[in-house]
Amino acid sequence: MSDDATELELLASELELMAAMFSADDGELQIDQQTDGVTSVQVVLRPQSGGEKLQRFVEATLELTVQQGLGYPSTPPSVKLLKLRGFVDNEEAKLLSVIKDRAAECAREAEACMFSLVETALEELTTLNGSGSCPICRDALFGEQQQACFLSSCYHSFHRDCLSHWYHSCTKDNGAGSSKGDASAAPSRVSAAKAAAKAAEAQAWEL
Repeated sequence: MSDDATELELLASELELMAAMFSADDGELQIDQQTDGVTSVQVVLRPQSGGEKLQRFVEATLELTVQQGLGYPSTPPSVKLLKLRGFVDNEEAKLLSVIKDRAAECAREAEACMFSLVETALEELTTLNGSGSCPICRDALFGEQQQACFLSSCYHSFHRDCLSHWYHSCTKDNGAGSSKGDASAAPSRVSAAKAAAKAAEAQAWEL
């Protein structure tokens, strides 16, 4: 069997496996096989909670692209993260690094890796979901005395007290319902969180 035929067979097997694991109808999986030999797969990644309540919410779309003729799997697919939600600090870079490290490991062993990369990404995303820091105070989101406030509109998590303090600081001189807080009134440490918190003002006001 030629190298090209082996490459196509490996790809077909992996695409079939991913189609069985992720629903294209629900938008979880998108496969694009182009006439120039480029195969692109996009998988929506969400934390695997095992039925437990999510502590926060991070989501991303993983795009894997293979160019036929370049020697897959000895040449790993290119990796991109798209449509990220809820990531803070260096979490995006950390997730991407973990996926690329796994891709390089599989390439050294000439091991078909597209499905393995998805599994690796899901495991790391699930770990991130149970950790992270508050974008306002920069302390850990979860601890014995800490409770996160989940904001569904922007997929960012804050300590409830931090968000309440920031919101009231920004609105005290402009009326409770104002969407234009006085930036100078807010503590300096909250500046990085203003854009996200503004998008969730309706939920924050309920606090």
